[in-house]
Amino acid sequence: MSASHAGPASPRAPWVLVLAATFGMQVAIMVAVQAVPVIAPLLTAEVGLAPETIGYLAGTTNLGTAVYLLVGGPLILRLGPVRMLQIGAAAAVCGSLLATSGVVALLFLGALVLGLGYGPTIPAGSRILARAVPPEHRTLIFSVKQAGTPLGGILAATALPPVAILFGWRVALLLAALIVLGSIAAVQPIRAGLDSDRDGGRRIGLRALLSPSNLAGPFTALRSHSALLPLSVLGATFAAVQGCFTAFMVTLLTTAHGYTLPEAGIVFACLQAGGFAGRVVLAWIADRTRAPIVVLLLMLGTAGVAGAGFAVLAGAAALPVVALLSAVVGATGTSCAGIILAEFARLAPADRLAEATAGFSLLAFLTFFVAPAVFAFVVRLSGDWMLALLIVSAQAVVTAVLLAPRLLREARAAASSDV
Repeated sequence: MSASHAGPASPRAPWVLVLAATFGMQVAIMVAVQAVPVIAPLLTAEVGLAPETIGYLAGTTNLGTAVYLLVGGPLILRLGPVRMLQIGAAAAVCGSLLATSGVVALLFLGALVLGLGYGPTIPAGSRILARAVPPEHRTLIFSVKQAGTPLGGILAATALPPVAILFGWRVALLLAALIVLGSIAAVQPIRAGLDSDRDGGRRIGLRALLSPSNLAGPFTALRSHSALLPLSVLGATFAAVQGCFTAFMVTLLTTAHGYTLPEAGIVFACLQAGGFAGRVVLAWIADRTRAPIVVLLLMLGTAGVAGAGFAVLAGAAALPVVALLSAVVGATGTSCAGIILAEFARLAPADRLAEATAGFSLLAFLTFFVAPAVFAFVVRLSGDWMLALLIVSAQAVVTAVLLAPRLLREARAAASSDV
């Protein structure tokens, strides 16, 4: 039998409450993270940056998340997962405020701080959910929590562009910061119960955070089960799709295809809505079929095909067709995290789950950093947005085909051990 890491919920922290807290914080912080991409055409035009610069800003945000995932494990253990989420949210507020300056250096600093603020959401949420959720619904509940990411994107895409047009892009960023501040206050009454297992003796000084054992921990933990590393590579490939489509969609549609900012916001919202629905529906299918790896491989292949269709038709098809393709990319290309994290909770040793989750997330966010920067470079070099999108889409299909044999062997082995 494979070990299960989900135990009975504490009376002070029932799993519904845990899910509500982690979901709400994820939504709010993601509103701030997605605020810059959805108002990018206004921001870059006023500041005097090329439109594709948004790729470098998005990459910097993801670099900040990767830095936190590399060194931040002891902080969650010392302070507690909810307190760490609150600190991350406060950092997201600071990042938004820095971005309102309009100074290029502070824009990039704000993007980095936003990424640091988003960093705790995955390992902190996984830590408390793994102990609280019913094992038979693990994949669905992890994915519902991760659905806070696209929901935050939907809110950002639908609410912030009109505010930016009417009142200026700085006001839109301030609105995002206010939403995050509200989430910090909302979870405070339940923090003590959810942080009851914090380790007050854990060292969190600079020497401890930068020690070789702490820096290596997320990577060595990926060797604790043979399926974890290929699952992480699969997740990184999904990250390239998600990172590029979320960073560039609004800018691409407005600058290359003549969409208005609200129209592009609608298409972007469809991407996020697809991601929200996909996380719930596809996780439910993975639970019901008990074949999460098969579901993941099919998702990645479909995302590549839909992404290629979007690349070809974005400038030629009607808005509803483009929005539908965007939704399919969102449903299949941005919905993997909950399923992969649930597999980690099932396969990783209990004492290494937090590190293994951080290792997976670190690889994903390093990809989030690199992929938009490479995308921006391809656009600048070739002047062709379609080519860059086709490259992103092709790598998804190729990776799904190459990893399928190994991951399917791992899935059969796991199924045999669970009998």
